[in-house]
Amino acid sequence: MNSGLSHELQAFICQHIHSVEQLEVLLLLKRSDAREWTADEVTREMASHRHAVESRLLDLSARGFLKSRTEGSELFYSYDQSSPLERLVEGLAAAYAERRVTVITAIFAEPKDSLRHFADAFKLRKGEDP
Repeated sequence: MNSGLSHELQAFICQHIHSVEQLEVLLLLKRSDAREWTADEVTREMASHRHAVESRLLDLSARGFLKSRTEGSELFYSYDQSSPLERLVEGLAAAYAERRVTVITAIFAEPKDSLRHFADAFKLRKGEDP
């Protein structure tokens, strides 16, 4: 599978990116990393549905890409530049800007077993030492 993406970036997509909307939410927050966003603000910016955006924000936060804080009853999200996967997010942002169709195809491609094994090597599990 020669998609024009590095094997490492393909594995990253396979492991962490499951929809174009998820990718676009991640990249929106990355582009404005100094800003905090509410789910409503992201929903308006993306012209999407609030439930879908909330789900994406929670998932990205759980994966360590976003930081969150609560103020009153409002939850605020911002991009976490200190993520150990920052280099790969940078590469993904560049690839998406230059080869959008290639990245979208990779998101929806059926992962090959060898690629899945490579991606599994990057999984961080609680309680395991690196």
